[in-house]
Amino acid sequence: MPNSTGNLGAGECFLALYGQLERYPWIPDSGIDADAFSLFYMYGNSLGWAAPSHQHSENHCALWGFEDAGGSWSDYLHASKMQDLLWVQLGLTQNSAAEGLPLAQICHCADRVMSRTGNYTLNGIQLMTPLAVVDKRWPTSIRHIIDTANPADRCDVVIELDSGVGSHLVRHADEILEEFSRAASTDGLSIESTLSVHESGEPLIAEPSALDRVAWLGESGGRILMRATIPEFTVDLGSHLIAHIARASSLAGVSGAMSISLARSSVVDQAALG
Repeated sequence: MPNSTGNLGAGECFLALYGQLERYPWIPDSGIDADAFSLFYMYGNSLGWAAPSHQHSENHCALWGFEDAGGSWSDYLHASKMQDLLWVQLGLTQNSAAEGLPLAQICHCADRVMSRTGNYTLNGIQLMTPLAVVDKRWPTSIRHIIDTANPADRCDVVIELDSGVGSHLVRHADEILEEFSRAASTDGLSIESTLSVHESGEPLIAEPSALDRVAWLGESGGRILMRATIPEFTVDLGSHLIAHIARASSLAGVSGAMSISLARSSVVDQAALG
């Protein structure tokens, strides 16, 4: 449950994937142990990245303590293009909080959970994190990796930044866009030079109740929307872009915690675009 201040804890984060899932026929809808919670924990633990939440402060090798997870894998939700496929809540260890949010590792486990569950199409990805744990170092380029993308997978995306009233997010919108564009250019990606600010309206992604952004971040101080065209919509590229945005926001002077969401333009509810 959200803490009493209505904000994320200093070392706490959420990651969520949205899209469409066609479960493998040998994995039933319910009644098995291979659910989001156990699968994500087992992947992280087998790679030495995760520890039970009650042990993570004592485990110097682990990157996070596993707190909670969920996802909607029902057959009745196949028609939804933005089904909440998987969300995880993690508590970072002192080591990973000091070194920087291990977003690539978290996303790798999330992607493997979904790949083990069925054929899935990723249409949205969201991170909620305190900016204090964001790695501010210049990111490594993945240009040569995304150069191998199938040209048919190229797509337009909408990017949303949201934060609490006291974060001064909107005030730093132009600085964030400038730094984000500069970093993304090292990957050969082009970010549109225009952005829009929304003081109210529907969020880009209708998140599950466990990720209620008002409960975790507080009342919104305004949302920023940006657009880009990317070679593919995958977990690894999506997480890489989110890392760019979080770093740019932190360097611009945004404080507190924030939500960063990416979604395919083709599946976004127009009400969220103002």
